[in-house]
Amino acid sequence: MTFFLNKKIKYVLIIVLISCSIISFAQEKEVLTLKQVIALAEEKSLDAFKIQNLYQQSDYLYNNFRANRLPTLSLDIEPLTLNRRVEQRFNSSLGRDQFTDIETLNTNIGLSVTQNIFATGGKISLNSSVNRFENIGDIKNLSFNNTLINLRLDQEIFGFNSFKWNKKIEPLKYEKARIEFVEENEDLHIKATERFFNLATAELNLKNIEINLKNSLKLYNIGKNRFKIATINQEELLNLELNVLNNQTELQKAKRRLVDYQFELNIFLGFESNREISLNTKEEIPLIDIDLSKALEMAKSNSSQLLNLKLGALRAEEQLARAKANRRLSPNLIASVGLNKSGNRLDDTFIDPLNQNRVSLSVNVPILNWGIAKRNVLIAEDQSKITNMEQSQTEQEFLQKVRGQVIDFNLQKELVNNALKTKEVAVKSYELVLERFKYGNVDIIKLNNSISAKDRAVNGYINSLKEYWLNYYRLRKITLMNLETGEKIIKMFDQKLGLD
Repeated sequence: MTFFLNKKIKYVLIIVLISCSIISFAQEKEVLTLKQVIALAEEKSLDAFKIQNLYQQSDYLYNNFRANRLPTLSLDIEPLTLNRRVEQRFNSSLGRDQFTDIETLNTNIGLSVTQNIFATGGKISLNSSVNRFENIGDIKNLSFNNTLINLRLDQEIFGFNSFKWNKKIEPLKYEKARIEFVEENEDLHIKATERFFNLATAELNLKNIEINLKNSLKLYNIGKNRFKIATINQEELLNLELNVLNNQTELQKAKRRLVDYQFELNIFLGFESNREISLNTKEEIPLIDIDLSKALEMAKSNSSQLLNLKLGALRAEEQLARAKANRRLSPNLIASVGLNKSGNRLDDTFIDPLNQNRVSLSVNVPILNWGIAKRNVLIAEDQSKITNMEQSQTEQEFLQKVRGQVIDFNLQKELVNNALKTKEVAVKSYELVLERFKYGNVDIIKLNNSISAKDRAVNGYINSLKEYWLNYYRLRKITLMNLETGEKIIKMFDQKLGLD
C-alpha cells in the first residue's frame, strides 16, 4: 500500500513539474535585437505597407507615361441609332411643302491607330470606318459609306510642346520616387530604433528601480536597528523610509511606462497589442569612421531633396517655355488624305474608291490682350531666377547638414564607450558606498548622491547607445550609403524590385 501511495505521489509530482515547466515556458518573453526589430518593421509594419504602395503608385504613373509614347489602337462601335422626327419638306410632285415623317437607322463601326509625335508635339492617326444608313420612314432607302483608309495629321506649328517637357520631367519624377522609397525605408529604420530604445530604456529603468527598491528596503531595516542603538538619528531614518516610498512610487510609474512602450512597439510591428517582448541591447556597434568627402559625394548623387530641386528648376523652365509659346502666333495645321466610297450596297463601296483630301490651316493671332501674355513671361522668368537661387542655397544647407551628421556619427562611438565606462564606475561606486553604509561608515547624503549618480550613468549609457544608432540610420538616410561597405543602398532595393 505504501509502495502504491509513493508511486502516486511520484506521478503527481511529475505532472506538477511538467505543468510548471509549461507555464514557465509560456510566460517567457520573446527576446529581440535591434536588427530583428528593424527586419520585422520592414516586413510587417503599416509604415512599410504605405511606403511600398506609394512607390507602386509612382511606378504606375511612370508606366502610363511610357505607354503614352506608344501607338494606341481603338475600336469605335455605334451599333444602332434610331432617329424619328417630323420635318417640313418640299414635295415636287404636288408643288408645295408638307410635313413628312422621317425614321432612320444608323450603324457605324470604326478602327483607328493614333501616335503622338514627341519631337513636334503633334499627333498622327490612321483610321478606317463603315457607316450604314437606312431610311425606314415614308421614303425608304439604304446606303453605305466606307472610309477604307484615312491618314490625318494634327500639328500646332509654334505651340507649346508638352511631350518634349514630359520626356525630361517624368523620368526625373520616377527617379525621385525610387530614391524617396529608399529614404522612407531608412526613415522606417529610425522609427524602429526610437521605439526599440524607448522600450529598452523602460525595461532598464524598471529593473534599476526594482533593485533600488530592494536595496532601500534592506537599508531601511538596517536603519531601524541602527536607530535603536542610536547610531543614526531620526532624520536619517526618515530619509531611508522616504527612499522606500519614492522607489515604490517610481516602480508603479516605470511599470506603466513599460506597458505604454510595449504597446507602441507591438502596434508599430503589427503584433497583437498585448504581446510580451524583451529587448537585447548588447549588439556590438560597428566601430567605423565615415569619410566626409565620400559621404558628401554619395549625398549629392543620391538625395531626393537635391533631385527635387533639379525637378523644380526644370518645371520653372517649362512654365517659361509655355508662357513664351502663348505669346506667339499659334498656327494649327490639320491635313488628311484617304480613300472613301459610298453606295447602295456594301460591296459597291470597295470598288474604285475616291480620293479624300483635306488641308486646314487656322491661325490664332493675339492682337490685344492688355499685356497679359507679356507679364506672364516676366512672371515665369522671375520665378525661374528665384528657383535657381533657392536651389543653390538649399543645396549648400543640405550639404552642411550632411557634414553635421558625419561629425555627430564619428563622435558618437567615443561617447558610447565613455558612457559605458561611466556606468561601470558609477555602479561599482554605488556598490561600495552601499556596503560602507551598512557598516555605518557613510552618511545618508552620500548614499543618496551615489544612487543618483548610478541612475544617471545607467540611463546615460542607454541614451548614448540610442543616439549612436539613430545617428547611424540618419546618416544612412541622408547619404543612402551603406556605412560599412560604402556602396549605394539603392542598388540593394533595385535588386529586390528587379530593376537592375
